[in-house]
Amino acid sequence: MGTPELAEILCKTQLECLGGLARVHVEVDTPTREVVADEPDWILRLRKLCLHAIAITTCGVDADGLHALATELRAAFVQMGAISKCLPEEVLFDGIEPSWWDIEARTGLLATFDHPTPMQLLSPVAMGGFLKAEDSGVYAEFFLLLGRFCIAYGFMLHRLAQVLAAEEDVWSRVEAEVERLLSVATMMPDCHGL
Repeated sequence: MGTPELAEILCKTQLECLGGLARVHVEVDTPTREVVADEPDWILRLRKLCLHAIAITTCGVDADGLHALATELRAAFVQMGAISKCLPEEVLFDGIEPSWWDIEARTGLLATFDHPTPMQLLSPVAMGGFLKAEDSGVYAEFFLLLGRFCIAYGFMLHRLAQVLAAEEDVWSRVEAEVERLLSVATMMPDCHGL
């Protein structure tokens, strides 16, 4: 199996992990739970982030699907940036400054896919276009972005469970998804920075 196929399979596995985290989120903060007047902003933003996470899991991992995935992931990064600024440092994913999420959403790969120029749309997938070319690099970049997002989301879910006094052991379920994610990361060549 070549690198493009491996990268695509690994990204699909990440989407499954993200789906697992979203299920944990919905169980901890059920949609029927009534929001109270003094509820912290970050909890409501985390709900919005969950909706983007669910949408991301429905995207295909191909040239067309990456455009939909990028739009949802970019919107989730904006929420992640706002949430990160509200939480204590020990809750955040180590090594990522809260501003990184906003910068990446505004200027990184996700912005290229979300707001392409007409010329970019005629370009290869790696440049935000629809021209199908054998390039695993773009999948590797999405792999890194999805991985960071999943791990940070997991840490935030753990904090949410503490704040909402969830009765179940959320951390073990989050940890299982994060461990699965990290085991997949070891299969990706040159996957540094996850």
